[in-house]
Amino acid sequence: MDERAWRYHFEALLQLDRKNEALRKYEEFKKSLKKELGVEPEFETFRLIERIRSRTTNQT
Repeated sequence: MDERAWRYHFEALLQLDRKNEALRKYEEFKKSLKKELGVEPEFETFRLIERIRSRTTNQT
């Protein structure tokens, strides 16, 4: 799994104002990562998701 590519995907969804979809995709990614490799997402991915979670829909 290319985690960096996933981060780009999450960021793109955020830029398209699809925050909820980005969060759903992250949860799917996180479960897959744990199941297939037995690891958690990298800290950088976690930070990105926290930033997405903290964004409100009226921010640009």
